[in-house]
Amino acid sequence: MKPFFASLKEIRGRLSWLDLTATAIAAAGLFLELLGINGGPFSFLQFLAVLAGLYLFVRVIGSWRSKLLWSLRNRLIVAYLFIAVVPILSILTLVVLAARILYSQLGAYLLYEDLHHRIEMIADIAEHHTGRIGAHPRRAIARRP
Repeated sequence: MKPFFASLKEIRGRLSWLDLTATAIAAAGLFLELLGINGGPFSFLQFLAVLAGLYLFVRVIGSWRSKLLWSLRNRLIVAYLFIAVVPILSILTLVVLAARILYSQLGAYLLYEDLHHRIEMIADIAEHHTGRIGAHPRRAIARRP
């Protein structure tokens, strides 16, 4: 955190001569109002103080507006991230996970089908061999050890 006088120097560095004059006139008018001094030139000084106060108010509002808009801009960016980017990333993540699950399911199905196809082939070959042995019983008996 900056020291108080460093902050004042920074603020004074940003003020123009018109801002400094308006600040002095507004302070003098406020001082006259607090003391209750009225009359010819003092009333005019109080009128100038009101105008200077309005000028300073407009300048301060302009400065605050730029800072507030910058803050608002940052808030809108964060809101956009949560409203647009995060759901899109979530949907993409779900799509990738679903694709991987479907791919593994397809692989398991293809493996299952291939194993059953091989089992059927082996069963057909076994049936074919048993059919040959059954057709020639003498050969089957002769081959036994």
